[in-house]
Amino acid sequence: GSPELLTVKFRYKKPDGHKSLLITHPLQDGDRPWSEATEDHRFAAAAAGFGMLLRGSKFSGNLTYKKLRNMAGELKAQDPDGYRAEFFRLVDKARLLDQRQR
Repeated sequence: GSPELLTVKFRYKKPDGHKSLLITHPLQDGDRPWSEATEDHRFAAAAAGFGMLLRGSKFSGNLTYKKLRNMAGELKAQDPDGYRAEFFRLVDKARLLDQRQR
């Protein structure tokens, strides 16, 4: 029943230090709907899902290439280097090559 999703633990040493310092930060679920996620977050989630589909991960559940396109949304964000547009082209090509999702 805890809203905590994960805990990030980060150790570092100051440039002149001898002992490492620990930063611990719990991440809690904000219980916000997907529709309120930023375009960058939706795009990052779609990119992660794409990797899962490409390697046949058992954790991809019922994710499909079509669902990935919906997750990533429209190309509204700035895309000066064309990375997002290229992502969509790669997803479309992978879908065509994957016999299971035709």
